[in-house]
Amino acid sequence: ASGVKNFDSGDGSVDVYKTAREHAHTRTYARAPGGIIKTFGFNNTYSHPSDGGCGGKTDEKFTFLERPLFAELLRRLNRKYGKGTMRTVLGLLKRGHYRYDGVDFCHWADEEDVTITLMSLLNQQVNAPGKYLEALLYRAHCGELTYLGDQHAQVQAIRKELAEKALQEQAAAVQICDGSVLLDEYNRAYYVAEQWLDGETLVRSQGSGRTRISPGYWHGRSADEAKLAIVQGKLWFADEATTQRIATVYQNKRTEEDTEALAFYRNLEAGNSGD
Repeated sequence: ASGVKNFDSGDGSVDVYKTAREHAHTRTYARAPGGIIKTFGFNNTYSHPSDGGCGGKTDEKFTFLERPLFAELLRRLNRKYGKGTMRTVLGLLKRGHYRYDGVDFCHWADEEDVTITLMSLLNQQVNAPGKYLEALLYRAHCGELTYLGDQHAQVQAIRKELAEKALQEQAAAVQICDGSVLLDEYNRAYYVAEQWLDGETLVRSQGSGRTRISPGYWHGRSADEAKLAIVQGKLWFADEATTQRIATVYQNKRTEEDTEALAFYRNLEAGNSGD
């Protein structure tokens, strides 16, 4: 296959990846560097007869564009190049038939193709995004489209950032009221009081005064921390019967402790007054 030209340069003779290669320590990774990247199953470089060759229904092939990663990449593309260019890029990606360097070819871009092409547009300022994209799609058609430099690491970082954001959003939607009871993987119970998790009082009620039992990892942690743990499956709400039983134990034990504390201070005051 002929080399892919950078239509931004003016003379049309520069490799599309020249800009990236000029950066120090830039490395060109294979399409699946080190086996890290999963092949998505429809990296097709041929036409689809069921869709009428290179035409036909294409939207169903690009439902993955609704996923968080692609929504974020397109948001960045819109911010960098504007809505018009973003729409042009989307239209080209979905078109399926192209002409590059005098060669007509068909190619249905898969998730990996779209990821790499969008990252390439984002990592540098391209003056003719449409022509540049067609050149990249020709590389994909020839099986030569690659991640450049740290593009793969950038994608992984974006995925991580989006996953963490999604977790935080889910956690924010969780409601933990005082009086709730949460259970951990060891079936330890934590009573929620004033938006803090109490596992110690319940543990004391289960053993003698000489027995030292761990109150559990989540004892003393805030309800906000517990929300994230619930989303991650590390904590969950007890059923109603268990909640009522634990709440009764908690309240009785706290009443006993308050009574003992009051008696202690009264005795202490009495002793001091006697002196």
